Amino acid sequence: VRLTPLSADLGDALAARRYRWWRNGASVMTGDLASLTGLAEPDGHIIVTSPAADDAWYGLSGHDAEARAALSAMFDGRSPRSLHVTVCHGEDPAAIGRGVLHDGHLAIFGMETAPEHRRRGLAKAVIGALARWAVEAGADQATLQVETGNDWAHALYEALGFTDRYEYTYVALAR
Repeated sequence: VRLTPLSADLGDALAARRYRWWRNGASVMTGDLASLTGLAEPDGHIIVTSPAADDAWYGLSGHDAEARAALSAMFDGRSPRSLHVTVCHGEDPAAIGRGVLHDGHLAIFGMETAPEHRRRGLAKAVIGALARWAVEAGADQATLQVETGNDWAHALYEALGFTDRYEYTYVALAR
């Protein structure tokens, strides 16, 4: 069960029925797309965009075959509604992200940067590519989620102008 600030009373009731924290929660953040369209593309990298994720994109995502199949069914090839961005260092994917448009709003998912490529502006490049695509499609706002405890990513998104809207966590029935 996903618990938000609106469901605080539900959390207490579930705890009384043997539900326990299941996994890390996340902070939901929103930002203005216009301010993100000018993010620079990093030198020495190639940005590849596609309505469908390829093997390199999924390889960096860390999803197993079952998760890949489910994500592919939901997102791949749904152009112009979704876009997959891969920032490549040579032939290798170094950073990825996915954007989905809905009612003039961009939802950003699946942000990942390979550990050896972190802190080089690649996540900014992914967000910039998604922002430019979304603005061209008429969107003006973006939403993303950052996992609780991922302080580096949270700080990056704040620096880009995203603000916290609410947090959530998960509980599951104890076995």
